Amino acid sequence: MTQRRVMIEMQVPHQASEQRLQELIDRLARYGFDRDPDYLVPISSPQEKDRRYRNVLLRGRIEAGKEEALESLSDVVRVWIDGPIVPLATSEENEKAQKNHFLFGF
Repeated sequence: MTQRRVMIEMQVPHQASEQRLQELIDRLARYGFDRDPDYLVPISSPQEKDRRYRNVLLRGRIEAGKEEALESLSDVVRVWIDGPIVPLATSEENEKAQKNHFLFGF
């Protein structure tokens, strides 16, 4: 099956040790999540009313179609498809695009 890059937001106990955090992350591997070990970002959320928990963002790969299974876990807030990052257009490309839009309507 096809592997898909994803970002997973997890809710973890605020006072969780590094070992406990790793145990929670390892549970995702049972669902085929292959984590990027260099990417773990603590984030804050407007829904963070309960200070007993904090959110972290993980990046990795899963088989396509496993997103719902991961989202069904109580500590997973959301699974997003991690789209490719592309460079921004240069000013020359922007000028050409604006000229074409003005002259030809595209």
